[in-house]
Amino acid sequence: VYIFHTVESGTSLDESVFGQILLVVVITLFCLMLMFIQLLSQTINAFVYFNLHEFKNNTYLRSRIEKIGENA
Repeated sequence: VYIFHTVESGTSLDESVFGQILLVVVITLFCLMLMFIQLLSQTINAFVYFNLHEFKNNTYLRSRIEKIGENA
């Protein structure tokens, strides 16, 4: 919206202090959004890796859990 009004009025984005501040704020928000998406992605990957590792390598605990119902 701001850029549309800037183009319509014929002013330059380089001359406007508000335009420069707006550009910095928009780029900062964009970078923060990308970092948050990366954080979510890494968290999900770590959760999946940990579950796969436990399923493949923790055979002793799995055998103990399976023996719980056998004695009843």
